[in-house]
Amino acid sequence: MEYGIKIKTMKKLLLLFLVLFSSCVFAQRQIPSGGTSGQVLTVKSDGFNLNWTTGSGGATGATGATGATGADGASMSIWKYLAKTTTTSGYPSNGRVQWNNSTQISATALDISHLTDDNLDIDIFLALLSVGQDITIQDRNISSNYQTWQITGSSTNFNSGTSTSYWQYPVSLISSGGSGTTNFGSGASLFIAITSTASTGATGATGSTGATGATGATGATGSNGTNGTNGATGATGATGSVTALAGTPTYITLAGTTITRNQITLTTDVTGTLPVANGGTNYTGSTWTSYTTTLTGFSGTPTQAMTYVVIGKILILDISISGTSSATSFTFTLPFAALSTRSYYMGKTDAGVSNTLGHAQTVAGSTTVNCYSNTTTGSWTNVLTKGLAGTIIIYLQ
Repeated sequence: MEYGIKIKTMKKLLLLFLVLFSSCVFAQRQIPSGGTSGQVLTVKSDGFNLNWTTGSGGATGATGATGATGADGASMSIWKYLAKTTTTSGYPSNGRVQWNNSTQISATALDISHLTDDNLDIDIFLALLSVGQDITIQDRNISSNYQTWQITGSSTNFNSGTSTSYWQYPVSLISSGGSGTTNFGSGASLFIAITSTASTGATGATGSTGATGATGATGATGSNGTNGTNGATGATGATGSVTALAGTPTYITLAGTTITRNQITLTTDVTGTLPVANGGTNYTGSTWTSYTTTLTGFSGTPTQAMTYVVIGKILILDISISGTSSATSFTFTLPFAALSTRSYYMGKTDAGVSNTLGHAQTVAGSTTVNCYSNTTTGSWTNVLTKGLAGTIIIYLQ
């Protein structure tokens, strides 16, 4: 009994010793100060004291897939300007832009001052603008009031290096809206935006043509086919016959089936007049032939009486022409072309007066005859009556 009590007392004392020992040990292990986000509390190499340490980074993730190619890049610059509408040429004034047409959307050129509305000198920048770039002019307060232009030609710098330097750009309207269509008002506050789109590079040169391949061998010639047999000869047709000759010429005669061409007898076998162009004389005997000539230099319908007779290569022409003059020149036409250029003198009327001679002049190889008011090359009066009258002999071609 006494022994059992002692055992229990010993156990209690041992447990109390362990509790007191553990309290002393943990009371001496203190948490250090100074820890930051991402650090952890670890035991030092002495197995007792604590320390804040930074954890090592995780492994780098795999590279993502390459994104799709973007659209062509573009750059834009925006400047403040005021509208100048009182002029269409010359220096537009500091900070102003003007159009070379009072109807702005009909303009073919823009003039832009080297100074912006906020007094920035952008002369160097304006010099860089080139064909194909877009210029947008927009109301600073209402974006629907705008004009968009494309530069169509090389720019020109006027008054270069001076306080009145400005640039002129040939342009073509692309689109417009609002007051940009009906004209920006004088002094309107505007933005000028310059847009440049990166262009696609030029196509590379075409590669050289490859060498021509060797010609293939010629195929063997095929054998000739057999000739077909000749067809039978057709029967000989019956011999034709001539029963009679039509007409009355005696220089062609018929004897059986034989036709004979004999010598022509002019007195009995030929009738009518053989034309000059066919080697004849065109002689019409004692009968004069009338014709209507073509006249120039008259008003209304002049009076004309034109008759002629031809003997061999000689034309005898009787002329009577009179009418109201409308020009200082006068021509008429022949029935046949003249052989040479020659003058013929006859009576004339000019300005209603008949006194001195005028003359008609033929033209070699032509049917036109030029007429003059004197014996040289005098002009006619272009009013009142004029005309020629007389008989002339002309050699024909």
